[in-house]
Amino acid sequence: MDAECGPFKECSLCGSCWEELERFVLDPELRIEGYQANFVDPDYGLFLVTHETDGCGTTLAVWAERFRHLYDGPVYTERHMGGEYCTRQCLERNRVEDCEAPCDMAWVRHVLQWLRRHELPPHLAAASTEVSAL
Repeated sequence: MDAECGPFKECSLCGSCWEELERFVLDPELRIEGYQANFVDPDYGLFLVTHETDGCGTTLAVWAERFRHLYDGPVYTERHMGGEYCTRQCLERNRVEDCEAPCDMAWVRHVLQWLRRHELPPHLAAASTEVSAL
């Protein structure tokens, strides 16, 4: 990582730098491609994001755990992969739709929605606005 780049993410092709997760989420030049699930521990799945800017187009992989704080909904302890409640979305990495299954991977599907819309969830958007005003 470039010493001048902040701690969040640097594009491996063009060198663009996102110093904070919030800037990464809000960047309209990033397009969510999907989630490569880790069925042992969802925190270690990968969000796949393409950097759509002139001269780039690379796909970046970011550990899901880095986005976990975007989710503030219910925390489920059971995994329903392939079961009665499963919509099977996590089995297809390019599916980015929301999922309402009461599953320990549900938080990932909710975070994908924030990434798709380039928005911060309300509990972080208010804090981000307050910091920007200072």
